Amino acid sequence: YYWGTGFYLSELFAIFVEPKRMDFREYVLHHLTTLGLLSLSAWSYNMRIGVMVLLLHDITDVFLCAAKICHYANKEFFVNIFFAAFLGSMMYLRLWCYPLLIESSLFLGPSVRGWEIGHWLCAHLLPILQVLHVYWFALSLRMVYRLVTGVKGDVRSDDDEEDEDDQPPKNTKAARKAAAAAAAEKSKKR
Repeated sequence: YYWGTGFYLSELFAIFVEPKRMDFREYVLHHLTTLGLLSLSAWSYNMRIGVMVLLLHDITDVFLCAAKICHYANKEFFVNIFFAAFLGSMMYLRLWCYPLLIESSLFLGPSVRGWEIGHWLCAHLLPILQVLHVYWFALSLRMVYRLVTGVKGDVRSDDDEEDEDDQPPKNTKAARKAAAAAAAEKSKKR
């Protein structure tokens, strides 16, 4: 449980180092909300909520990470398999099971434990994540559409012409050095 909280905390810091995507704000909101849920559920002894949030999120993330690894290894066949598994698990776990968690937290939980402040806060943070799940599922469907129609690139990129994962970050020391070296090489050719 605490390992999961630590992971989301480290991810929150890591996203400020990575190149910014179109869904940067949503990603930050997702991590802040998840950290809030995990912390509040531990504080209020509602760890069932936190464990379910971790379980429903982490299973789908395994498939997405596997698809990314296969993409970087140029194993497109496996990318498609893992991405399909990601979409299937996302539909079932995040769009079907997760709303059941919200329903039970809002309606069944209070009948058992009453409306404690920690439970109330957790129950009202859960729908924020659900809205983000629907948003990312729509982005994933858009990605599938783009793959089927032959358009390359990450739908979360601001620039639709290129995939930022395959390009060096634009504002780093290495990128500036590479640009300076390219300019020097160009001037030598003249």
